[in-house]
Amino acid sequence: MTNYYELLEIAPTASEEEIRAAVRKMRRTWNARTTNPNADIRAEAEQRVRNIAEAEKVLLDAQARAAYDGQLAQPDPGEAPPAGGSQEDPDAWVEQADIFRNNGDLLSLVNLAQRVIQAQPQNWLAWYVLGDAYNDQRNDTEAEKCLWQSLRLRETEGPYEVLGFLYLRHQQMEDALHCFAKAGELDPASDRYQYERAETFREMGRTQEAVDTVEMAYWKEGGQRTSFSRKVYFDCLRDHIYHNISYNRSSGRHLILNRRQLDFVKERLPRLAELENPEEPSEVRVEQELRQMVLDAEKVSGFFGKHGYEKNYESASNEVRRTGLQ
Repeated sequence: MTNYYELLEIAPTASEEEIRAAVRKMRRTWNARTTNPNADIRAEAEQRVRNIAEAEKVLLDAQARAAYDGQLAQPDPGEAPPAGGSQEDPDAWVEQADIFRNNGDLLSLVNLAQRVIQAQPQNWLAWYVLGDAYNDQRNDTEAEKCLWQSLRLRETEGPYEVLGFLYLRHQQMEDALHCFAKAGELDPASDRYQYERAETFREMGRTQEAVDTVEMAYWKEGGQRTSFSRKVYFDCLRDHIYHNISYNRSSGRHLILNRRQLDFVKERLPRLAELENPEEPSEVRVEQELRQMVLDAEKVSGFFGKHGYEKNYESASNEVRRTGLQ
């Protein structure tokens, strides 16, 4: 099987632009030799030109490239055992990688993964380990290349999850959502990726989608719920409540301006209280603040017997009135 990457003298992680440049360069070189008077040289050049054309066709088609990379990853029956593992245990390096990871020795982890890839360029796991290590080093450009190369060789949930967090750091929220969703499709038994999607929706201000996503995962977990899942649910529900009541930018305060906002908070406050961690001061303050807002909004006072939310509305600016549920 022809290795198109070696033919074009490019890395397996080469971008489309790099592939096109390599094709142009190689085509110029070998086209010039097709007119050589030496029949052997001319025959070799003609074959190279055909191979270059095939490489261009395959590597510039995303689906064809993924299929080709998968075939290339299959071991050659006659090939000698690669460095990084014996014939009996080709993945012996993984144990050492775990040791480096657990010790936080990212430099050694990167060096190990690079050596494995040098010996086994189609090793999807080594590309994943290298990309994950680069991600921890915040070498995001190389991390992204390695993780996508791992996915081209074999589609697994791990690289998608790491890419999701990488894109979050760069505020590429839609890309992050896509990666977390793909990870969830590949590992449907785990709800972790749904919580990661919910957190992404929350950071985007799409609080209804955040709550819908986290609730599905939370109730699916049943008795297996963790402190992590509780915290994500609390944060999403908290932001959803605040998002739907009015906000005064000048004072930095939230307040209830109408009956619809009041009912919205009252309906969700009991669930928020259930999720609250009493040992977490910030969560306790949120619940107490919302309870006080409800009390103030419900309170009837004055000669005309107005509710607190009506008085809030009368004293609010038009800018504040336009925020929250109407």
